[in-house]
Amino acid sequence: MADTLIELNLKTNMMQRAVSAAFARIGFEHIEKHVITMEEMAEQGVNLALKPLGIFSIDIANLEEKIAIEVDGPSHFISDIDEVHETSGHKKLIARKLEHHFRWADDRHRIDGRTALKHRLLTLLGWKVIHLPYWEWDALRGDELAQDDYCRGLLRRNAANQL
Repeated sequence: MADTLIELNLKTNMMQRAVSAAFARIGFEHIEKHVITMEEMAEQGVNLALKPLGIFSIDIANLEEKIAIEVDGPSHFISDIDEVHETSGHKKLIARKLEHHFRWADDRHRIDGRTALKHRLLTLLGWKVIHLPYWEWDALRGDELAQDDYCRGLLRRNAANQL
């Protein structure tokens, strides 16, 4: 039986491409969609399968410094809706159905279990993980200078946290 890598079906969304472009503009060396394999896990003493297997990918990865930038969209969070008020969102007609869309603040988001596990595994593998939540990126409204400053700030905060 041939040992071939079972490939992940990876897609890069528009926000991830925009974030990658901003990091490129500020000179942050990186690749998109770096795949963590079973071999990399085994090097750290974690053996989960006998086949070469890609487990998950890093959205934006600086391989030399092992910095992982995770672009966290809405699916990475669970939202606390216990105290949602009517004024916190807007109604929209979609396909002839009235839907309510909430505008969440960061205090209403908690990272989901899948994202927390990925963060923990990456940390155990020696990666420095930086999370970029979608609402902070959206607040920059496509302003490239603001995006560049935001990305620089993320890298500065990460460097300061490593001291």
